Amino acid sequence: LLVYFQYLVFTMKTHRDAFESQDTAMFAPPDMPRAGPITVSFLIVCLLFATFTSGCLIHSLHGAAASFQVNREFLSVVVLPVVSSLGEHWMSCSYAAKNQLDSAIKLSLSSGCRLALLVAPFLVQLGWLMRVDFSLNVHPFQGAVLFLSVLMVSHTLKDGESTWLEGSILMTTYFAIALIYLCENGESIEPREVIRPS
Repeated sequence: LLVYFQYLVFTMKTHRDAFESQDTAMFAPPDMPRAGPITVSFLIVCLLFATFTSGCLIHSLHGAAASFQVNREFLSVVVLPVVSSLGEHWMSCSYAAKNQLDSAIKLSLSSGCRLALLVAPFLVQLGWLMRVDFSLNVHPFQGAVLFLSVLMVSHTLKDGESTWLEGSILMTTYFAIALIYLCENGESIEPREVIRPS
C-alpha cells in the first residue's frame, strides 16, 4: 500500500510532466466544469449499483461453473477480469485507434498497478481484520504468469514503439494462458444432482 501511494505522488505531484504526453495535451478538453452535488450523488448511486451487481456476479460464479462445466479458476482469472474491465478495454482501443498510444498504455497499466499494489493488499488486510483466511500466497503457475507478463510488457514498451507483431504476440500469449486455465484440472464443479419426486 505504501508503494502505491508513492506511485500516486510520483505520477500526480513530483513527476507529473513526465506523464503528460503531447497526445493528451492535444486532445484535452477545454476547461472542464467542477463536479456539483448532483454529479457526485449520481456517481455514488452508480458506485453502489456497480457494487451490488459485482456481488451478484461473484455469487453466481459457482452456478456458472457448474452450468458450463469449467473450473472456477478459469472464470475468476480469465472471464471475470475481462467482463469487469470492459470499459477500460474499450477506452484503450479507442485511444489506440486515434493514435494516442501513450494514453492507451497509461490506462491499461494503471489499472494493473492499482490492482496489484492497492486492491489486493487492502483486501488481504481487510480479511485479517474480519478474521477471514485470505492471503497473497499464490499458486506457482500464477506467480510465473505474473512474472512473465511483466517481462513481456516491459520488453514491448522499452523502445517506445509498437508493431502489429508485438500486439499479436501479446494476444497469443494471453489466449495461451486462458487455454491453460480452461484445460487445467483445478476446482472443477460437477453439476448438482436434481432430485425429482417419485
